[in-house]
Amino acid sequence: MQWIEVICVVNFDNELGSIVTTIYPENTLVNLSAIATLSFPESNTAQPVHTFFFSLPLNQTTAFGFSHYIMQKDTNNPRGYTQRALVIVTKFYFSVFYCELTSTLASHYFAQEDPQLLKVGLENE
Repeated sequence: MQWIEVICVVNFDNELGSIVTTIYPENTLVNLSAIATLSFPESNTAQPVHTFFFSLPLNQTTAFGFSHYIMQKDTNNPRGYTQRALVIVTKFYFSVFYCELTSTLASHYFAQEDPQLLKVGLENE
């Protein structure tokens, strides 16, 4: 049973908007454009770290994206901060479990910037 469809990292680019910059597995059928759009909070949240979930269509069924969004001060960015999100997409709606998993994985990933961390959860399935 496959518990995770895809794990990806989305960055906000000042000129291009939200873009998926890292994805595993690379040969996914998930709509990356939808993930890029939905992975950031709809409102301007005062919280620099925010975990939430959303739904999206996936091959005649519904999938759920669990997003861990961060906003960090960045003096090199014209906006004064950078925005990023790590997203786990799954067919299962275990919101507490996946929110916690996404938050934990994102904390480690953003601290180390190691793409190998994204593969760990999928290789043993």
